[in-house]
Amino acid sequence: MITLPVKYIELLARHGRDLKELGVNGMALPRRPALEAVEALRLAKIPILATHVLHVVNGKIRHSYDSWCCKSPVDTTSEEYMRESFAEAERYIRAYPDSENGTVFYEIGLPNH
Repeated sequence: MITLPVKYIELLARHGRDLKELGVNGMALPRRPALEAVEALRLAKIPILATHVLHVVNGKIRHSYDSWCCKSPVDTTSEEYMRESFAEAERYIRAYPDSENGTVFYEIGLPNH
């Protein structure tokens, strides 16, 4: 069981969008807080398994079906895997077309916690 960093929890509380309306037990963040979350997870050495993009349309959050997934080796705690997972998540979030007007959110996929 992993312990999420306080900074990550604070970002979800302050900026997160609940995904229950999609039947998902999770939260998504706008670009800037999502990038801060990647950094908090990097510092805590918690690998990122995937990043899913969601869009707000007419006030409702919807899957865009755009995502990135880090191929998971047997040992997801290896330094090399973690380093690549953080770098790839950050690249994906930065490169995704996002007007930063509050209509694009990123769900960061973590190991079971």
